[in-house]
Amino acid sequence: MKMPWHFYLAFKQLFPTGRWVSFFSVLAIVGVALGVNVMIVVVAFMKGFQSQFRDDVLDTYGEIRVLAMEGRESWPKDLAAIEADPAVQAATPFMQGFVFLDFYGQGRVPSVTGVDPEKVLDALPLDKFIREASAVQRYAYYASPDPTLNDLDDETVLLSAAMGDRIGAHPPLILFDKNSSLSNAGDGQPKVTRVSALSVADLWTLTFDSPETFRAKAELQGPEDKPFRLGEGPFDLAGGMISLELAAGQEPFAKGDVFRFEIMEASTVEVYAPVMLDRARRDELTPPRELRVAGFFEAPWRQFGEDSSICSLRLLQELNGQEGLVHGFNLRLKPGIVDSDAEVEAVAARLDAQLGEGYRSVTWFDENAWFFDLLKFEEYLMILIMVPIGLVAAFAIAIALMTSVIRRTREIGLLVAMGGTRAQVGAVFCLQGLVIGGCGTLAGWSLASLMIHFRRSMMEVIVPLFADQVNVEQYYHFLTLKVYQPWESPEILQTFLVAGCFGLVVSTLAGLLPAWKAASLKPADALRSE
Repeated sequence: MKMPWHFYLAFKQLFPTGRWVSFFSVLAIVGVALGVNVMIVVVAFMKGFQSQFRDDVLDTYGEIRVLAMEGRESWPKDLAAIEADPAVQAATPFMQGFVFLDFYGQGRVPSVTGVDPEKVLDALPLDKFIREASAVQRYAYYASPDPTLNDLDDETVLLSAAMGDRIGAHPPLILFDKNSSLSNAGDGQPKVTRVSALSVADLWTLTFDSPETFRAKAELQGPEDKPFRLGEGPFDLAGGMISLELAAGQEPFAKGDVFRFEIMEASTVEVYAPVMLDRARRDELTPPRELRVAGFFEAPWRQFGEDSSICSLRLLQELNGQEGLVHGFNLRLKPGIVDSDAEVEAVAARLDAQLGEGYRSVTWFDENAWFFDLLKFEEYLMILIMVPIGLVAAFAIAIALMTSVIRRTREIGLLVAMGGTRAQVGAVFCLQGLVIGGCGTLAGWSLASLMIHFRRSMMEVIVPLFADQVNVEQYYHFLTLKVYQPWESPEILQTFLVAGCFGLVVSTLAGLLPAWKAASLKPADALRSE
């Protein structure tokens, strides 16, 4: 089957014999490819931001928050009823409030969230918040083992990393004396894995009596009662306040090895609670509550606030003067349910009906609707801004094809005189726009897929050039942002298809005006054209 002559002529003008492709074709295809690529990448990244912020909200508050309209003393029974719901995986009580916190004249008014250390990890990943917290810069040369929720009790508090850095408070810190082990025969190293927030400042010395045993002695607290054997670790010092592990090398330890490390005790902050004001009105003088800083946390959802803190539920009940009460529950739903807003809404409605008028269930998307509506608006706005880029490429194609029509006026007249219909002559130029759009779309898809795949490497180069990488990463998570390929997400596949159709249609339409101009030429006038 022979190719129609107008098809053949259209391809020959784009891809001349003897050359792989014409210069005009390259420029036109690149223009369409860039337009398609930009539209896809912008939308894909915006959807990645939406997904990231959604995960941040769920990690911070859970899928549903059941809020108590008033303090409820019967909350343990209500919590059991919530946990009995077939859609609920875990639930944890919480209380919120504000206190005045002072650290050597550095006063702040942070929000405080009281949690149950024994139940909160089932519903909220607070341990991840603690691990991701950045250390206070002024103590960067100290080591600080990650605290756990086991360190959170009625005498301790967790501070947001930003507030801790601002006021200069810190958790327990460790400084190893590097010079103490320079002459050691072995190459093993001790590692402090835990320091209680209630531990005192002291200088510890570990002395090996043999390759298998060592003694521990504190400058202030004195020696431990008995020597330790290597195979019995981890080792508890100071009555369990400090946990120690030994990392053995090729020549682990030898007799006479000595290691020294200093414990810097946690900062003590003074907390003034609202209940103290009530007592002051009754002429009751209450001293501030002194709490040790157990560690820092970094909440992923920035609305949580930079000046924020976490303490035990029982402690906040005492500070608020609301012993035995809670303000609500954070719920984690079973896998699969959270992917459907309708199912989450149904669970919230079912809990409202079951718990009665004393509670109100709020879903994560209702509570943060304003923010996600704003993100969706920004996505549409970015698309609207990117559309002209594709139109610029279309105008470039139209101008180039119109120039081709003017240069080939006599050839067009000859084609019509030889029997070519006006539709066939117009199709020569319209098909060129279609082919350019098709090639540009494929190139744009490929370029967008490459940019999505190598986004981390690109961001590692781009972000430090234009902004503070630490602060930008806190808000936008560029280096960990989940952006899916079209074969991984139906939404992204739809974005690829829509952008491709846009590039194809615009390029084809760009060839219509030159095609109409060519088809409207009269053969006699075209042949006499100079």
